Amino acid sequence: MYFFITSKIDSLPSAIELAMIQRQKLFTKHRVPALIVTRNFVRDLHQNMKKIGYDDEFQVNMYDYFQGTTDYEGGTVNGGQLSAGHWRDLGTGQPQ
Repeated sequence: MYFFITSKIDSLPSAIELAMIQRQKLFTKHRVPALIVTRNFVRDLHQNMKKIGYDDEFQVNMYDYFQGTTDYEGGTVNGGQLSAGHWRDLGTGQPQ
């Protein structure tokens, strides 16, 4: 397995990151196992990967890996799902 390591991949990747993605796709085309590893925590990494047309199967973030969340599919949370007991008045500190 070949690992291509970078700090992060933003929504507008640099030329070096684009070259790394193309290199990984070339390795996969020739059936050589390769993976892009990102080091920094990026909150919207998976959205960025979809935006640039890259499959999450071929990349792993170290934060996701060590937390065991590489295949986590989170849902959205709306205001009705929050308990009112968690909110406190800033002046008194008492629950609202």
